[in-house]
Amino acid sequence: SPVLRRHLTYLLATVYMLGLSAAMKRDPGRLGLDTDRAMILKMVEDGWDLSPHTYCFKCMARRPYRSKHSYNDGRCIARFDHFCLWFDQAVGAGNQVHFLFFLGHVIFMQILGSLTAEMHMTDLDIGSPRWLCFGYLILLNSSMGLFVMYLFLTTVYNAGCNITVNEQRNWHRRPYSEYCRRSK
Repeated sequence: SPVLRRHLTYLLATVYMLGLSAAMKRDPGRLGLDTDRAMILKMVEDGWDLSPHTYCFKCMARRPYRSKHSYNDGRCIARFDHFCLWFDQAVGAGNQVHFLFFLGHVIFMQILGSLTAEMHMTDLDIGSPRWLCFGYLILLNSSMGLFVMYLFLTTVYNAGCNITVNEQRNWHRRPYSEYCRRSK
């Protein structure tokens, strides 16, 4: 029935917005700052390696394994994956699961939108303005859905390989095995 379909649409839109909000508000894994100069000097005296692989001089923080400085956030992010334009923040150890949930929900919404538009197209005359509008919506949803599906599958594949998008994209500059050896 149309009333049930409308309520289901509102429910799905609400879940979508809650997923987006939860992912946006989640801390990506920002690292604390080492602002105490005495502690930094003690680290050097104790033989701590203050190379760019182990220490960030921009935000004055020790860099644990697989962290990276995010220029958009101005802080180092633990297990930095990438910077997400939808969230307007980095995706890291703290919000990667929420990011994956959000992508899955976007894919579901794109499929649902395309199926709904196709269902309405069957009642229209081919070539009418409304038919063309629904056809455009299906094309837009399909292309957006394919892009989000690529992001989703890349994220799942990288999680299965225990690497981040940043490590995958920069393998030639810093191979994963070299990165592991230097971060110990």
